[in-house]
Amino acid sequence: MRLKVFIETSVLIEGAIYLAYKIADNMVRCKREHYDDVMQLFSLFEKNPNKRVGLTTKSVEEEAYKVLYKVIERTLMNECTEKEVLFQVLSVAQDICESRLRKLLRTLVIEPVDEELTKKYWKKVKQVYELLEQEAKDKNFGTEKKVPVPRSLRWEEISKIYQRQEQQMNLQLINLINKPIETSDIWILSEAVYLFNLLKETLPDEVDFYFASLDHHFVPYYRSGRKISGQIAEEIKRNFLITADDPRHVYEEVKSRL
Repeated sequence: MRLKVFIETSVLIEGAIYLAYKIADNMVRCKREHYDDVMQLFSLFEKNPNKRVGLTTKSVEEEAYKVLYKVIERTLMNECTEKEVLFQVLSVAQDICESRLRKLLRTLVIEPVDEELTKKYWKKVKQVYELLEQEAKDKNFGTEKKVPVPRSLRWEEISKIYQRQEQQMNLQLINLINKPIETSDIWILSEAVYLFNLLKETLPDEVDFYFASLDHHFVPYYRSGRKISGQIAEEIKRNFLITADDPRHVYEEVKSRL
């Protein structure tokens, strides 16, 4: 069994943004929420270079460089209350984080992609998301449902509890309505599908393929380590045999198999 982990843009950005920089009397620290999870996953790639586990594409690399500065700026704005300090730190932060991004990319195999074949998979991926979006619209989240209610409880209280539970279970679909998936994201998943099918055809062993991301257009929602909503990830698995999950859970799945 060959293990392959496709790294999506959000994972690269999360691992690239790390900074501890002193300017005058201000210590500016910048570390993303899932940084440790990303670096833990990349440590597996670094320890097993000959197995070529981590991979991505030129599209992901280019998108990562394109959005990096905006994410750095947004992250630093939460740390720097003074504009003068923010402007001084930004240029330094960009250099440091770009260097980190280059280092992460050197750990991965940048796979070439056949654009014409990827377009064929793109049609299927797009169709899957259109069906999911329609399913989300048909469910009318938040509308009142008729459920048995004990006489001791008020209907309003039960209704709110039920709606919260329903919303949690369907967070991936609700996110798809509130923030429709971008064409570039559909394309990146299509590239992953293309690469998986190419590897299945060319490698002598079976391939277990993971899609590592922090974007909930792909990966499940978790609360306290427990998956609460994963309809999109389940459809990706059902249609393309690819496991879409966040870096922490991908690490847990593959660490003992390398």
